[in-house]
Amino acid sequence: VFYNTADAADLELAPSVKTLYIAKDSAYKLHIYNTKPDYTTEFTSSDSDIVVIKKSRYKNCRLKAKAIGTATVTAEVSDSEGNEV
Repeated sequence: VFYNTADAADLELAPSVKTLYIAKDSAYKLHIYNTKPDYTTEFTSSDSDIVVIKKSRYKNCRLKAKAIGTATVTAEVSDSEGNEV
């Protein structure tokens, strides 16, 4: 599905997955959909001993499972003025 920039303003931000089961030592590229071009996204892990954020760029991050367990990855999206969206 493709959207133009005007349509994206009316859509809710959405992660590529809400729940992910991933094997230890595996990686996954997480994507946030429906962001505007001037938005920035900061990704964090609730437990970096379980899941670590390897790369973060624009609306994507690469995460890696380091150990067996549960962790929450949070994406904080901000507009060009630094306001949380």
